[in-house]
Amino acid sequence: MPAARTVAAGAAAVAGLAMAVAALVLALTGVPDAGPATVAWGLAGAGGSGVLGAVVAAARPRLLAGWLMLLVGVSSGGVALAATVAAALVPADPASAVGAAAFWLSTWLWVPAYVPVVALLLQVLPDGRLPGRGWTAAAGVGAATVVLAPVGWALTPYDQQDRPVAAPYRDLVNPVGVDGAFALAGLSLVLVLAGTVAGVASLVVRLRRSGGREREQVLWVLAGALATVLLLVLAWSVPAAETALIAAALLPLPAATAWALVRTRLWDLDPALARTLVYLSLTLLALALHGVLLVLAGRLLGRLGEQSDLLVFALAAVLVQPARDALQRGVNRLLYGDVVEPGVVVGELGRRVDSATAPSQVLPGVVEVLARTLRLPSVALHLPGSEPVTAGRAPGSGDDVRTLPLVHQGRTVGRLDVVLPAGGLGPRLRDLLDELVRQTAQAAHAVLLAGELQRSRESIVTSREEERRRLRHDLHDDLGPVLAATAMQLEAAAELVPADPARATAMLDRAAGHLRASVADVRRIVDDLRPAALGDLGLAGAVRAHAARLADGGVAVTVDVPGDLGELPAAVEVAALRIVGEAMTNVARHARATRAHVTITHRGTALEVCVEDDGIGVRPGAATGVGLGSMHQRAAELGGTCTVSSGPGTTVRACLPTGAA
Repeated sequence: MPAARTVAAGAAAVAGLAMAVAALVLALTGVPDAGPATVAWGLAGAGGSGVLGAVVAAARPRLLAGWLMLLVGVSSGGVALAATVAAALVPADPASAVGAAAFWLSTWLWVPAYVPVVALLLQVLPDGRLPGRGWTAAAGVGAATVVLAPVGWALTPYDQQDRPVAAPYRDLVNPVGVDGAFALAGLSLVLVLAGTVAGVASLVVRLRRSGGREREQVLWVLAGALATVLLLVLAWSVPAAETALIAAALLPLPAATAWALVRTRLWDLDPALARTLVYLSLTLLALALHGVLLVLAGRLLGRLGEQSDLLVFALAAVLVQPARDALQRGVNRLLYGDVVEPGVVVGELGRRVDSATAPSQVLPGVVEVLARTLRLPSVALHLPGSEPVTAGRAPGSGDDVRTLPLVHQGRTVGRLDVVLPAGGLGPRLRDLLDELVRQTAQAAHAVLLAGELQRSRESIVTSREEERRRLRHDLHDDLGPVLAATAMQLEAAAELVPADPARATAMLDRAAGHLRASVADVRRIVDDLRPAALGDLGLAGAVRAHAARLADGGVAVTVDVPGDLGELPAAVEVAALRIVGEAMTNVARHARATRAHVTITHRGTALEVCVEDDGIGVRPGAATGVGLGSMHQRAAELGGTCTVSSGPGTTVRACLPTGAA
């Protein structure tokens, strides 16, 4: 059923355009009495209201507005063709039945070509519904007018109508004429005026009630409605230009409605409108090129035959085809900014990211692409701990600002604040924005990783220099002076040996004590670089040795190392021992525990260590101490994690990547 309605709407619009174009062709072939204003009426109604009505009726068949516009378009094309056919046949043959029928159609078919606009269409724009239940009576009067007005004119004898019959048609008789039927036409005129007032009033009511996007839609439609009413008033006031002014009156409302479709995404019909604009433009361009080629060929080759005319038309179609891509790009730019296909925009976003020579240049390029391609007035990208990256103007108090979280692999890495254009975004652009947000989240995650990497490098350099300074202090300020003093003692003892052996012996004893202290300092320095227990006992043995020392303080510690730990990276062994050591020290100092259990497991690509105790746990809201911070830092330096949980007791769990399966 929806497909049938779509076909019906498209067929009606094509029929209206075909009749208007046929009237134009007849007028250009030299029909003497064909009125150009009537032909213009047909082209304006069929090309404006008819095409737009077909788009709306096909995409939103439940909206009365689309079918009313389609009625106007078909009637406009029909009255233009009927008037032109009558002008072509009746003067040459007053007895022509076809000419008489065409004239009869032209006397009333103009009514549905504009009456529905002012009598009913204005009451259902822009959303396709009445402003409220109280408007049902006004809508009923408008609907009755749409039916009664053409019936009244169709039944009125020609000599009883309000305008004198032109000379070529004075001998014709209305085949269905009824005396006094003009009273019905007069009544319909009053109803048309009432419907016009009701339509404008409904738009004013909508304007007062609406806001934001809906208000802008109403403003556009109201502007088109007022221009239409003004031109119709001029048409009634200037009989000499009546037809031309009515033709002009058929343009403002569909033009304003079409612009509302583009600017404010009215009815979300922008994809259908894009296709319609492209193919309508191609058709008009092909017809224009066909006419030019016919003129040129006629002047160069003389009168053309039917086959030559078809050949010229085929040539015009071939020449127009290359213009399709350019027209498609132009229509897309009108409707969507720089958007053609989502893949094109995503590709441009990727190129901007790849072309950035520094992480600081990535995000400005991303927000610039977002603002330009989607025509967003303002874009601001926020990342933790950094200033926002913006494009466009600052948001205003009346702007429609949307906050979009940037989520990468389930983790929120930032947010995007965008100001939507007037009328918001249609479905196509909303889908594209969602895709660009995903791409932006990836770019933001990469920038955050680059920042973390840079900070990690700086931390490594800082740690290395701090370690060198500590070693220099230990060697120069502690160990160096002790060794120098010991050397002096040894030299003095050597001089005293012949004269005072006892004193020399005492001095040698003191020097030996200093040397033993220096050896202990050397061992401490080496142990700080890499615990000696790791080299002597391995990780499991070193942990057990540390646990044994803790047991001397009254805490029973068990160590469980299921399976063979294998060959572990040196950095992982040191980090694991330091984390376990710090956790067990905290157990002894703060936990008030009686038992602790340590588990060390090598699971292919990661080493897991867990220290559990039966103590009082960590107090909620307690500040992170130096020891806990040290454990987290050691795990993070290797790309691992360290978590501390409480209740009952405390559990410290660290996972350290080993880089081997």
